[in-house]
Amino acid sequence: MAIGLVLTALCTLSVFVLARRSPGHAMGVLLLVGANIGYIRAHYATSLTMFLFDIGCVSFYAGALLSPQMRARLHNIGGALPHWFFWLCAWPALLLLVPTQPFLVRLVGFRDAIFYLPFLLVGYVLTPEDRRQLAKWLAVIVLLALGEAWLEVHFGLAALFPPIPVDFLILAAHDVHVGHHLTYRIPAFFVAAAVYGEFCVLSVPFLVAAVVDKQRSAKMRLLALLALTASLLGVLYCASRSDFLIMAGLLFTALLVARMPVHFKVMLALLALAGGLLMLRTPRFQRSLTLQNTAADQRRVQFSVNQSFIALLEKYPMGNGLGGGGSNMPSFLQHAVRHRVTLENEYARIMLEQGIPGLILWCAFLLYFFLRGQPFKVRREKAANTLAYACCAALILQAMLGLGLYETTPSAAFLFLLMGWLLQGGSARIFEGQEAWTGPERVMQVAGR
Repeated sequence: MAIGLVLTALCTLSVFVLARRSPGHAMGVLLLVGANIGYIRAHYATSLTMFLFDIGCVSFYAGALLSPQMRARLHNIGGALPHWFFWLCAWPALLLLVPTQPFLVRLVGFRDAIFYLPFLLVGYVLTPEDRRQLAKWLAVIVLLALGEAWLEVHFGLAALFPPIPVDFLILAAHDVHVGHHLTYRIPAFFVAAAVYGEFCVLSVPFLVAAVVDKQRSAKMRLLALLALTASLLGVLYCASRSDFLIMAGLLFTALLVARMPVHFKVMLALLALAGGLLMLRTPRFQRSLTLQNTAADQRRVQFSVNQSFIALLEKYPMGNGLGGGGSNMPSFLQHAVRHRVTLENEYARIMLEQGIPGLILWCAFLLYFFLRGQPFKVRREKAANTLAYACCAALILQAMLGLGLYETTPSAAFLFLLMGWLLQGGSARIFEGQEAWTGPERVMQVAGR
């Protein structure tokens, strides 16, 4: 109990103070908490630590709103993003008043629908210096996670995660063939192995930006390169086939599409080659080779995207109520959900909880993102932003075959941050002035409007 209180106090105070002064560092601390929340919940389970990341997010929001500099940046957001943010929050708020589910169930569904959306705005107002600060934290987090994964492989997952209900997702992922035996996917200290893989692929654009940035020190560029290697190993350890495909796609994009120095492309090619050889030589890493079983994958797509989705669309045109379509419900509320329906499809979850209007709203917003979230036209930002766009596009499409992309800790916050960054690149007016945001003159100019 005492350790839980200390962790909560440290997280709350550090994130709040840093959000007022340095959003990049604050976001780094928040993601560090999210990357270890699985272990914290397993060993220091209290009512506070179960919501530790949520408390950290609230601290971040409060610190940002109480910071004159951040308020000035938010005030300077142009384009359609503020309107999209309003409607994506307003529709679930309206559904919260409709008594299709018990109030507490609706409240949990409402939280899942809107809680991480403010990171769209945060990503939009991040400056290059904020992103450099965040990249340092990501390099440390990814390397730390790789060390945690190594511990789980060599000492056994059961030694670090006891068989309690909060660890159900971690211990249920027992489908990796090693010889004639089955073993666990490796989650590091995340809430699930798939979340570890998502975090690794989301980190790649920031790490690539750090490696190719000539303004950084040689030590920082080397640290980022090591972290990039750790992210590839992390995807192999977590044994998520979809994340492996996305990582392979990012490396392919970096080699053939992204603009970066030739010597860096050579390093990436060698890294990809080493990762491929390691996968072929290590049985634990070979789950991705089961992608050759196309029949099983076709059945999964047929079930998640076609038949069942259309049937649910016809049965619940206005949804099953907030919380009634697959939101991550606490154990003490699961029995209260009326006519609980789930499908391994994130857009089916949105449709089941927000109805056809909510699904149309989300599809329209994603279309807006694909059209406006363009990679920056500045050469030194081009490589990282091309990879960021490819990463977001792949994860958004992959959500048709899985649950939780827009609600999982900390992947959802990280994804929305990356999407906001790309939407900033679609606005030339904001991008041209972003370097000046760090100066007090710019803050006073915007705040005085």
